[in-house]
Parts: sequence; C-alpha cells; structure tokens
Amino acid sequence: MTFLPLAGVVVLAAIALAIAGGLVAELAVFFAAFLAIQTLAAAVALSVGGNDRRLLLHAPLLVVGFKQLLDAIAVKALIDVARGVSVRWTSAERADHRSSAGDQESPSTAASASSSSRSASTPWRS
Repeated sequence: MTFLPLAGVVVLAAIALAIAGGLVAELAVFFAAFLAIQTLAAAVALSVGGNDRRLLLHAPLLVVGFKQLLDAIAVKALIDVARGVSVRWTSAERADHRSSAGDQESPSTAASASSSSRSASTPWRS
C-alpha cells in the first residue's frame, strides 16, 4: 500500500531528471513500450471477455493519468492517517429506511420479514 505510490513519485522525479538531462528519445521509447504492453493486455482482456473493442481507446489512460490519480489519493490518505485526521466518510452509519409511523408493522412480523429478506435487500445483487 505504501510502496507503489511512493515508487510512482520516485519514477516521476526520475522522468523529470531524464528530461532535464536530454534523454527525451530514450524516454519516448520506454513510454511507447509500456503503452504497447498495456494496449496489448487490454486487447487480450477485451477479446476474452467479449467486450466492445472501442474500450481499447481508454487503455492509454491506464499508463498516464489513472495510476497517478490513484497514487495521489493513496499518498493523501497516508498523510491523513499520519496526521490523525478524522474523515467523515470512513464511519458507517445505519440508514433508517422505514416509512412513517402509521405504516410500521408489529415487531414480530418485522423481525421475521427482515430475516427472510436480508439476502434480497442488498442493492448490488440481482
């Protein structure tokens, strides 16, 4: 969890130093190689999964952009944890989705109904 974001920062610094040192052509070759590998892996995944091949146009975003975004979020989270910052979205609360007081069922009926429909009440299952 901590190595990859920090390695990403080191790689970005190395890229900046290489550009400053005049190694732009070498960087372009490595970038093209990583882009080709990522695109090939995405093409294989799309063909195996039977998905739309137009999604292949998004493969370069995994090389430039998405990884850096995830690294920035992970580094910010590490800094927040180190500083002891309490973030609100990390605490879970029970949501009360019952209707108005006049529509409530008896406790025994509600308990049996909730135990039998627990698996069906999750929104991510179909």
